[in-house]
Amino acid sequence: MGKEKNKIAVLNNPIEHAIKIIVALKCAMTPLTRDRLVAYEYFALHLTDLNKNAESLFPQIPYRACTYVCNHTDITMALEILLSRDLIKYAIKNDRLCYTLTEAGILFEEYLQNEYKQRLTIMMVEVVSLLKNKSDADIQEYVEQNIGKWGSEFEREYILIKDVNHG
Repeated sequence: MGKEKNKIAVLNNPIEHAIKIIVALKCAMTPLTRDRLVAYEYFALHLTDLNKNAESLFPQIPYRACTYVCNHTDITMALEILLSRDLIKYAIKNDRLCYTLTEAGILFEEYLQNEYKQRLTIMMVEVVSLLKNKSDADIQEYVEQNIGKWGSEFEREYILIKDVNHG
């Protein structure tokens, strides 16, 4: 039992979100709001929800749109970690709180060298390219119009749920 308490979730924890934020800020090279960071992170992982001809970093899964909603809290926690380590800083831009990398954040990003980070960077560059000329309101409108479709391509996922619960 003691060993289970010491386990750290590797995926979808604040540290992983912090790394994705660092990559987003590096690729964007401009201050980003929390809402834009949430969108950039989601679309970098699920690029086909933004560009049907692209390949996503993560597989298509049912109900994946839920991660978009849930990530707001996780990203806020990740921003707090990055701020506490002086890897990012914030400023007010057009009455919005925006984040940028510090010199330490830029150096930290350069030290991240693995296949996942390389693939994430490729996806993030594509997301930034597609959304850089859109306002936060435009992105939010796109999300609101399309979020119900993300994961809806699975019409019979209830079979899996039935098998898991009763199998």
